[in-house]
Amino acid sequence: MEMPASTPFASCIKNLRDKTVRVLYYLVIFMKARMKNEYFRGTIGAILCGVVLVIITIGSYLLLPAKVHYHVKENYLFTVKEDEATIYLGVLIPTSGPYQEVKNIQISWDGLLERKNNQAVEVIKLTGTLAKGSDQEAIISYDVILPQGRISWVAPIKDIQLMPQPGIESDHPSLKQAASNLTTGSSREDAYRIYKFTSEHMTYTESARDFVSSSALSAYMTGTGMCSEFARLMIALNRAAGIPAQLITGIFMPDLGFYGSSQTQSWEHPGESHAWVEFFTDGSWTIADPTLGSSYLQRLHFGRDFGHYLSYGEYQQEGKTYAGIRKWAASKGDIIAEMHAGLKFIASADTKGISLGVVSSVKKGWDGRWANALLALTITTIILCLLRTRYIIRALIHKRLKEPAARR
Repeated sequence: MEMPASTPFASCIKNLRDKTVRVLYYLVIFMKARMKNEYFRGTIGAILCGVVLVIITIGSYLLLPAKVHYHVKENYLFTVKEDEATIYLGVLIPTSGPYQEVKNIQISWDGLLERKNNQAVEVIKLTGTLAKGSDQEAIISYDVILPQGRISWVAPIKDIQLMPQPGIESDHPSLKQAASNLTTGSSREDAYRIYKFTSEHMTYTESARDFVSSSALSAYMTGTGMCSEFARLMIALNRAAGIPAQLITGIFMPDLGFYGSSQTQSWEHPGESHAWVEFFTDGSWTIADPTLGSSYLQRLHFGRDFGHYLSYGEYQQEGKTYAGIRKWAASKGDIIAEMHAGLKFIASADTKGISLGVVSSVKKGWDGRWANALLALTITTIILCLLRTRYIIRALIHKRLKEPAARR
């Protein structure tokens, strides 16, 4: 199987440089041929100013460091039609971590409440009693702050982050050979080669495989899969190369636009269930998303966050936690409903005839990216206006100086 060159940065920069020089060369020739026309000069100036404004505004929105605020709310409405019932609800919500802050957790529930922090998630267990023909609603809400920009953090390396796991066959000969062909060590550039290979080797397809049955080896062999296959392949190759890495599951938060905008879903999270990679090189941890890297702006999804990744932690640990609340709910009665993608909950009751309605919403709060874009737009507009004014004044002076010479 063909592998990428040993220095991806050098070839990429060389190609970009050559194309840029060629475009600028033809642009200069074109401008020289047209600048004798005064009307054309004014039109081109306006167009170039507009292009500069658009590029700087979009670039500031996407690239400058910022924080994005969200308010998340989950509603669980139980209804009983016949007999009195005792109901049980277990929910997982994210906690603060290296690249997210979760705060202002509020729980509205008329019954027993138990909370336990379990690393990257908080376990919430609710118990209540419903009278015949009544209903009861649990409302769980919290605020999330996510960063945009380059991120890194320091944390201990665990043995499991270098070992094979179910679906991450880093000890398989094919994956070990692939990692050997891609890397020369365990540096950030070696990790980038693996990321680049994964993004280019894989094609995103909606498959029948679920998250548990996805596999790094099958992803490598078939070249197709969903986000979990992308992430597992990159992690397996990293571990085979001696680079600590782990699979993270969570929510890719929706891009809601402006302050106050919101999105609501029934039986789904407004964001998308997603999987990505955390890896350790050069003394610190960071993230990469080979799934998005395969679609656009490949370099920007390596070592950067765009204010969208809400982590529920390492997939195996999160799975064990969910299995624990499922066991608790099943021991109390019959399972009414459960979800483990997007929303993470399980509900049970000690009698039949219980219905459950689930609604989840996300509301956009302060978004520093828009402040960056507005500030950049304002400053750039002022600079361009000053340059334009200076150009007009110089043109008028030049014209006045030429008039006496013409009369003589």
